[in-house]
Amino acid sequence: MGKTMNNPQDLGRAAVDCAEDIKGTAQDLASVAAGRANEVASEVAGAVSGAAAAIGKSADKAAATVGSGMKSLAGTIHDHAPDHGMAGAASSAVARGLDEGGEFLKEKGVTGMGNEFAALVRNHPLPTLLVGIGLGYLLARAHRNG
Repeated sequence: MGKTMNNPQDLGRAAVDCAEDIKGTAQDLASVAAGRANEVASEVAGAVSGAAAAIGKSADKAAATVGSGMKSLAGTIHDHAPDHGMAGAASSAVARGLDEGGEFLKEKGVTGMGNEFAALVRNHPLPTLLVGIGLGYLLARAHRNG
């Protein structure tokens, strides 16, 4: 095997050398494991990011389809609704709202809606909070009575 050591100092040095070798090997293994863990984490993050992007694109396409349907319904309401009177004013307002909402969905999609909502909350935090509390109260009340 190796040379025979009769001196306790030689045994001590050999033990220290062996411990240092083990320590170095353990550090190398830990470094390799950490590097591999980083690689795997990076791969997983890339896959999740790609999936999120695909979902976002699908949601935006669906929103554009809904927007087109809203615009079509607005045109139908506008074409078949009375031109004057209270019913005419109401139907025109509904058609205009559907048309504008449909155009917004077609142009900006779900991403645009999220950005608009974030801007609304950022610009008007207290009214947004109060509306949220009010909606929560109404939903809880409806759930309790329903």
